[in-house]
Amino acid sequence: MTTEGPHGSLRRARSRNWIWFFAVLAFLGVLAVTILGVYNLRQQLKPEQMAAARSLWDEKGPRSYDLEYTVVKPGSAEERYLVQVRGRRTVKVTLNGRPLEERLYRDYGMGALLDQIDAFLEHDASPESPRTFAKALFDPGDGHLVHYVRSVRVNREHLEITVTRLDPAGT
Repeated sequence: MTTEGPHGSLRRARSRNWIWFFAVLAFLGVLAVTILGVYNLRQQLKPEQMAAARSLWDEKGPRSYDLEYTVVKPGSAEERYLVQVRGRRTVKVTLNGRPLEERLYRDYGMGALLDQIDAFLEHDASPESPRTFAKALFDPGDGHLVHYVRSVRVNREHLEITVTRLDPAGT
């Protein structure tokens, strides 16, 4: 039995309920951040995945092929590349329909894309590099790149490469 008025004991009990509400809310927030962190870590591209894709490409990738891919960076228009490779040598490259100079051809093709990703992985692994998120999807049949995303939150750097077509070609 309470000697205070009927509202006095009710106020005291009600005033503690908000503490539980915010404690549960804080717990759920920490849980969500933890789950997202674990999920992102599992997606993170690892050097051994890259090495496996490279090995598969070297072993089973076509020697001659036509490649089409897009590159998207923030603040820039989408770049669409069409690349012709014959006998593992790049023989033609167009960027948004305009041909590139022949001296630049060595920087294009699937091997060059895989080299660029390798270079990013090596750079991002150094201790002085900011924390970077990178994920990639490779074709399970021949190891060619299907999709790649690299994001550096500190400087808002973002790169996305999507292979839209890889057709084997006759030599």
